[in-house]
Amino acid sequence: MGVVELVARAGAVVRDRYARRDLAVEYKGPNDPVTEADRAANELLCEGLAKLLPGAQVIAEETASEVDDPSRADLTFFVDPLDGTRDFVERTGEFSVMVGLVEGEKGGPRRGGRPHPGAHLCCGGGRPARSSCRSSLGAHAGPSM
Repeated sequence: MGVVELVARAGAVVRDRYARRDLAVEYKGPNDPVTEADRAANELLCEGLAKLLPGAQVIAEETASEVDDPSRADLTFFVDPLDGTRDFVERTGEFSVMVGLVEGEKGGPRRGGRPHPGAHLCCGGGRPARSSCRSSLGAHAGPSM
């Protein structure tokens, strides 16, 4: 399994939790909800990325990080396992899983993926600047931005 498949699996985890009626919500701070979907996708992504690229750093929203300077690593993943948790809780369908890969000090952004589980859509881009979207059914859905 590669990064794309891992991110798609995280999107499926979020989508499965979204379908449940018994959604438990906690708050990290005022107006800052976190759900089981956040935590489950976060765990899947962090563990999976560490196995796929053991030398890469992973900075994730739901995981405490000791990384003080991402530019010191050759590769750093930035993970928001459920971007739009408030919309997820309010059931608007406007949420996504966000993963970005940055190369060391001078490399800058390298790749990104953004599954939109509510819409069964996955958008991604890489260097050179190009992006595309695909439905979870495999059909191309056009440019992502």
